[in-house]
Amino acid sequence: MQRVRKLSATEGPKALESLLYEMLMLESALLLRDTRYCFKKYDGLRWGVPQIAHDVLRLKSRLLFDFFYSPPRRRDIVVASFGVAFNVDEGSREELSHLKARMNKWTIHFADVRLREPEYSTEDRQAMERCAMQLLHIGAQFVAKCLEVGTKLEGWAVAYHDAFTNLHQHLLNTARVKERQSPSAPNDHFIDLVDLAVTSPCAADQ
Repeated sequence: MQRVRKLSATEGPKALESLLYEMLMLESALLLRDTRYCFKKYDGLRWGVPQIAHDVLRLKSRLLFDFFYSPPRRRDIVVASFGVAFNVDEGSREELSHLKARMNKWTIHFADVRLREPEYSTEDRQAMERCAMQLLHIGAQFVAKCLEVGTKLEGWAVAYHDAFTNLHQHLLNTARVKERQSPSAPNDHFIDLVDLAVTSPCAADQ
């Protein structure tokens, strides 16, 4: 097993900023998954924001799982790197580990198991959302512990932390949209990605 990479006093705040970014992206994916906007230009496919949100959800959940639960690998920053006394909740490890194995095959790697096994089911996606919420809960507790022992919020970490706190409270207070049980997207909820890319202010600035 690799030795844990310990963070210096100057590295801790930067690492916390990066962790908050990853947690905020996971929250954002959960919120976007609830939207019903679909994309034009995909003839025969009812694809839209939820499909992208699910992939972001899987990637960020996998990253946070490794941060909190996986043994360290060379150059990896893990929960123990911060040197903070923190007991990670073990209650969700089994379900999280099962989903990590699925994500390794179907999202992280282009494995040949895709030729033999079914892709993500509705139950898989619902389980992923539950686990994402659990990882966010663990993350919120860990960030609070870091702040409690004196780690400072610097740079973008201040804005990330404020946004994370607000979105986390919203997610806790609202129910997620159930897959296949929500109304279909109306016609005015279709997004033309080509027009959006061409006419957006960011595209014009490049």
